[in-house]
Amino acid sequence: MSRSEHPFRKWNLVGVIGPKSTRDHTRQTRIVRGNSKVLEIYTVNHHKRDENDNAELRLDAIMDLKEGTLEIIADNQDYDHQNWFSAFIPEEEDGCYLPIPDGKVACESLCSQVCWWHMNDGKVLGVHENQIVEYDEQTLSPLGIVVTKKELKKRELLVVDNSKALILIDPLTEDMEVIHPNEDGSYWRKYQRNKQIRQEEKAREAAAKLWLERKQI
Repeated sequence: MSRSEHPFRKWNLVGVIGPKSTRDHTRQTRIVRGNSKVLEIYTVNHHKRDENDNAELRLDAIMDLKEGTLEIIADNQDYDHQNWFSAFIPEEEDGCYLPIPDGKVACESLCSQVCWWHMNDGKVLGVHENQIVEYDEQTLSPLGIVVTKKELKKRELLVVDNSKALILIDPLTEDMEVIHPNEDGSYWRKYQRNKQIRQEEKAREAAAKLWLERKQI
């Protein structure tokens, strides 16, 4: 059956299009078109518009589902593809797994290293490219950023209280920040969090503080 005989379906992945957007330093929307044989990934660039105020539609990549190959369209000059974030997918045999994380797992001098671990609730977190990433528990595919490069800089990341709490601490001032999970239990950043779980957050903060005090005795 030819490609034309496979009807295309389309999915829109809407990004930030407001003029003050800071996500990826661009205003964009992704469009994925595909069928059982191929996926095409497009970017709607809201910065570039024609005389009718229509945003530019650009083909970025084509994935051949049968061959398992990904073609990056080389004539796109807006981005340096070498500097794109390349997601690390943890594997049990890669030698980077921390079976029992206790205390410091990352800091400015260590954050360039790759490692990953399970929290007490089963969630999978890892250090990759100077930031903390959450992975799907079953597929280990990346879900989102938990701690950014800027947030981790000059601070230490600790897993404490039998992997129940994740904290950032400044080694000079000892200022501490507990990284709380979202309401659904995930850790990756969702910028419109529900504030009704503050009681649970305070309990984790108290446990993390108690753990630190015991370590200093």
